[in-house]
Amino acid sequence: FHQQLRFALVEQNGERFLQVQNPTPIHITLPQIALGADREHPVVTLNPPDGMVRPQSTRLFPLPDTRALSEKEPVYYQFIDDYGQSVEGQQALGNAAN
Repeated sequence: FHQQLRFALVEQNGERFLQVQNPTPIHITLPQIALGADREHPVVTLNPPDGMVRPQSTRLFPLPDTRALSEKEPVYYQFIDDYGQSVEGQQALGNAAN
């Protein structure tokens, strides 16, 4: 199911956020999200204390100053599977759906 997640950079009131859309019927927990060309040296790493994205919902995660971050960066993420194991995934940033 995690392959169906959609990631995008969005701006609201002068602040940038990582938007995560979860079109699936399951809760997905993301304990770590990294953005940047290199998984080992990302431009931004997020470790949200509550990284759960509910089914059929969209969640915004605040980003620090990310001027160096482009909308073409890959997203590397960890999620917790049904067995409680941390699993890694990777996707490209996309356009935010309105």
